[in-house]
Amino acid sequence: MLQSDDDDIALEVASSRSRSSSSSSSTQGATDDSDLDDDSDKSSAALAAVPVLLAVVAIATDLGTILWGCRHPRVDCTQAYPTLAEASRFRPQQYLYMVGLCSTSVLWATTLGLLHWFLRLTLPSSQRLVAHVIAVVGGVASLALLCLAVFDTRAHPEGHTAAAVLVITSVWPTLLLVQHARRQSILFHRPPYGARKRRIMAVAIGEYGIVLGIVASVGYSWTLLDWVNPFQVASALTIFETLLVISWSAVVASVAAEIGALAPLVEHHDLLTLARQK
Repeated sequence: MLQSDDDDIALEVASSRSRSSSSSSSTQGATDDSDLDDDSDKSSAALAAVPVLLAVVAIATDLGTILWGCRHPRVDCTQAYPTLAEASRFRPQQYLYMVGLCSTSVLWATTLGLLHWFLRLTLPSSQRLVAHVIAVVGGVASLALLCLAVFDTRAHPEGHTAAAVLVITSVWPTLLLVQHARRQSILFHRPPYGARKRRIMAVAIGEYGIVLGIVASVGYSWTLLDWVNPFQVASALTIFETLLVISWSAVVASVAAEIGALAPLVEHHDLLTLARQK
C-alpha cells in the first residue's frame, strides 16, 4: 500500500507535538523508540531468515538423500549417482526425503505468505493482482511438494510422477512472477538508497538463479529424452537435477531482502493508520 505525502506530514506533526509536551516524556519516548527499533531489527532478521532456511533445507534434502542413498547396497555410486527419485526409494534415506520435502513445503508457503504481505504494502492497488496469483500458484506448488513426499517411487510411481510434474509446472511460474513483482515493487516503492541498493542486488541474484535454472531444466530434459548428454557421464541427470534445486533455492533465498524489510513497513503502515484515525 503506497503512502501519501500528506500522511507522512501528519505523522511528523503528531510526533513533533508529542515530543514538545515535556522533557521527561521526550526522554522516555526516546528510550521507547530505541526499544522499538531493537524489536524491529530482531523481527526483520527473523523474517529474513525464513527464505534462507528454506534454501538450506531444500539443498540439504537433495544432497543428503542422494549421498545417503549411496550407502544402500542396491545403489552403486561408483557407476553413477542416483537421482533424487531413485535414492528416495530406499530406507532410511526415504525418511530424510519425506521430512525434508514436508519442511520445504511449509517454509515455501510461509515465504510466499510473507512476500504477499510485502507486495500488498508496496504495490499500488492496480498492480496487486500479481501478488494474489503468486499466492495461488505458489499454494499449488506447496501442496504438490507434500504429495511428492507422500507418493514414493516404489509404492506409488504414478502419483510420484504426477506430483513431480505439478511441482515443476507450478514452481517455475511462481518464481518468474516473483521476479516480476520484485522489479515492480522497486519501481513503485522508493525505499532509502541503502535499502534500494540491497533489493536491486537481491533481484539480480534472483535473475542469475533463473538463468541457471533454465539451463539446468533444458539439460535435464535433453538428457532424460536421450537426445544429448553434454557431460558424457552417467550422473548427468543427477547433476542437472541438483543444479535446478540450487538455482530455485538461490531465487528464494534472495527474497530475504524484501521479507526483511516487512517489519518496519508494517509498523510504518500502522502508525499512519493511527495518525489518520486521530
